[in-house]
Amino acid sequence: MQQSDETPQLVLAECQPHVWPARRLAWPLLLVTTLSCATAADSPPVDHCKGSCQMYSRCTYDNGVCKATEASCHQAREGNSNSDCWFWGLCHPVDGACRATSDADCQQSDFCAAGGRCQLDGGHCVATEATCAKLARCQAFPGCAFYAGICNTPKGPGEDCAFDCKYFGMCSVMPAGASNPQLFYCAPTSDADCQQSTGCASFGRCHLVAGDCQPLTDADCATSSGCEYDANCRLKNGRCVPGTNEDCAQSNWPCKQHGLCRFVDGACQK
Repeated sequence: MQQSDETPQLVLAECQPHVWPARRLAWPLLLVTTLSCATAADSPPVDHCKGSCQMYSRCTYDNGVCKATEASCHQAREGNSNSDCWFWGLCHPVDGACRATSDADCQQSDFCAAGGRCQLDGGHCVATEATCAKLARCQAFPGCAFYAGICNTPKGPGEDCAFDCKYFGMCSVMPAGASNPQLFYCAPTSDADCQQSTGCASFGRCHLVAGDCQPLTDADCATSSGCEYDANCRLKNGRCVPGTNEDCAQSNWPCKQHGLCRFVDGACQK
């Protein structure tokens, strides 16, 4: 019997079924090659989403990207007894991340019970005059009200703003009103108040915006420790967040600790 001189053609990259002549030696090679290609295409790398799951509740591998699911938004992160939903009101997956999608998400959260952040605004839970008025802590302290972006409890005689100033830029004494002449609020009243605070150094909250210290430029974010540590180097929708591969690659916690060194789908990922 004359043996064929035709050589089988292997197309590894596309993982297509192969056509080969009846030749015994070629069969095992082609079979193994076909199966290996299918396995590589269909299965995620081992522990690929472990770091994303621990940091962002993005626990499910989907076409090369780690994404949040309804279940991961409600489950406690490793090393933390709190879920994103219970603590921050971020209860549902939106574009691969856990987000608040209704006032109800916010209202069941610890953020609401402890800080009055009970109303939905841009996928996050925030405080307002109405939510502060319902807060148990405010009802127990006369004069507690929405001030400088939070449910602000007024200070009394003998108190000062040293702590609030150091950490939050709330350095100036503001009277609570004629009905409570002995009470006052601590609040930021200038960029200088914000810029000397830990909030500026750590989170880029260096400018006075609508009565509160907030990041106003990419530079605020890029010069904060949150950029070096968490890759939160770019300003987006009033918050410092990761925005480029460079942000992720230089970061301590996502990249150096968890191997999440590429910016993909709005977050640092493998």
